Amino acid sequence: MSGRGIVVTRPFPESGLGSNLASVAGALYLAQRLGRDLVVDWRGMIFLKDSSLNYFTEFLAPLSELDGVRIHYAPSPEAGDHLDADEGDRREVGPDDHLKLVAAGSDALPRYLVLTQYHGLDRVGSGDRVADHFRLRRFYRALSLRHDVQEKADAFYDERLAGGFVVGINIATGNIASPTGRYYYGRFDTGIFENRERLLSRVELAVNLAVRRLPRELRESRRVFHAADSAWMSDLLGRIPGAHTRRTVFPPAEAGRFFVDYDQLGYSDREASEDMVIDHFLLGQCDALIYNGSMFNNYARVETNYFSGNSRNIDSLFSRYWLVTAARQAQPILRRLRR
Repeated sequence: MSGRGIVVTRPFPESGLGSNLASVAGALYLAQRLGRDLVVDWRGMIFLKDSSLNYFTEFLAPLSELDGVRIHYAPSPEAGDHLDADEGDRREVGPDDHLKLVAAGSDALPRYLVLTQYHGLDRVGSGDRVADHFRLRRFYRALSLRHDVQEKADAFYDERLAGGFVVGINIATGNIASPTGRYYYGRFDTGIFENRERLLSRVELAVNLAVRRLPRELRESRRVFHAADSAWMSDLLGRIPGAHTRRTVFPPAEAGRFFVDYDQLGYSDREASEDMVIDHFLLGQCDALIYNGSMFNNYARVETNYFSGNSRNIDSLFSRYWLVTAARQAQPILRRLRR
C-alpha cells in the first residue's frame, strides 16, 4: 500500500456526470498542489443498482497519471480504501478549504482528504479563470471512453453524423413532469418549457443561426444531434429536419431523474447509464452547440474551446432571459442609489 497522502473524489450519489467530471478536475488540482495521489471513487452512484461498481471505470478508460499525479480507482489495493480508515485518518473537505489545505502542507493533514461536494475549478479558489479553463480543458482532453463503449459511440457517429456539419443540442429538463417556471436549481429556466411549440421554433432558429455563415452545400447537408434527458424533449427535438439521437429509453416523468428500475421498461440501468455517457462525449464531436445551463454539456463546451464561438444558450433567445439579466445587473446600481 502506498504511504503517500491521498485525495479522494467521491461525489454525492445523486450528482450527475458533468458535475462529477468537473469535480475530478478540481480534486486533481488539489492533489497536484499537495503532492498526493488521487483516488476516483464513484461507487454508490444512484444510477447503477450495484453500489459496489465504480461508475467511472464502468464506462470511461482509467487514467494512470496526469500532470504528475498518480490516479487510482476505488477500491484500490495501492491506495487503500478510505471507507475503512480510522476517523483521524480521513477528513471531509469543502471546496472553500483548498487554499487552507495547501497552506497547511500535506504532512500536516490526514492521509485521506475526501471531496464530496462540487469541486469544480471555478470553486476551489485559484483566482485565475484563464488558467482554470486550460486546466479543465487539459483534463477533459485526456478523458476517453472504455474501448467497448467507444466502439458503440463510433458506430453511431459513423452511421448518422459523419460527413456533415453537426449541430449538437442539449437542453436539460431535469425530467420534470410539470414545469413550474422556476429556475431549476438556479441553472436554467424551466419557464421556457411551458409553450413547447414556441420552444421548438426558438431551437430551429438557433440551428439556422449556427449554420448561417456556412457555404450553401454545408447548410443544406447539415445534421442535428440531440441529447435529451426526457422523452418529451427527445420527441420535440426529433421533429427538427435532419435530427438524430441515440437514446430512446427515458425514466417515466413522474419518477424524476433518479430512476433506476429500467428492467420495468425492458432495459437495464447499465444500458441507460451507457446511453448518457455516450451522449455526453458525442456532444463534444459536434461542430456547434445549442444548450442550456446544465453541467452535462460543460465537457463539450470546454473541450472544443466553446466551439470557436458557435455555441448558444437557448435561454438567450427568450425575452425573459434578458429581463432577468437586466434586473441582476441593475441590483448593484440600485444598492448604491439607496445609500
